[in-house]
Amino acid sequence: MNALLAMFVVILIALGLIGATPQQSTVYASSDGDDVTTEKAPSIPQHVIADDPRTWPSGNRVWDCCRAIAYAEGYNVPNSVPARLNNPGDISDGSSTFGNEFHSGSHVTTFPDANTGWSWLYTKISRAANGNSSVYDPSMSWREIGAKWAPPNAEVWASNVAGALGVDADSSLGDYINAGV
Repeated sequence: MNALLAMFVVILIALGLIGATPQQSTVYASSDGDDVTTEKAPSIPQHVIADDPRTWPSGNRVWDCCRAIAYAEGYNVPNSVPARLNNPGDISDGSSTFGNEFHSGSHVTTFPDANTGWSWLYTKISRAANGNSSVYDPSMSWREIGAKWAPPNAEVWASNVAGALGVDADSSLGDYINAGV
């Protein structure tokens, strides 16, 4: 029943029938094996432009991780798959709800707008950082995360994410998040 309600709310948001404004409770689903969860939607600029990182969400260390992942995935490159699909993390989460395109061995979600894509990425990273993901753990290094996130390019991915964060690729997600506390 909760899963059905969650899907209904996500569809209403996608159709624009209800708004997902900052600090409004929004339902997120994950295809990485995690349960559906309700979390506060993070604050997202109204006009996110994929190839203009100045317009990307920021404000805390989870957002820093999201921005670093977006760089590693090529979201800032015009007409790249992540930019075209409003999917800064190049993730498959939500593909059954929003649809997808098959690229590089995975079904990359086609989000209806950039704000939705950023919200789903934020939730995925936040859940991992809080130990609420069944796939990613806060103690995992960027290399270990990269091995699951971007298997064929794990080393490059980890190096790019860690470089954007100014940390070593062998440091962990939890180390980065907790360093700001």
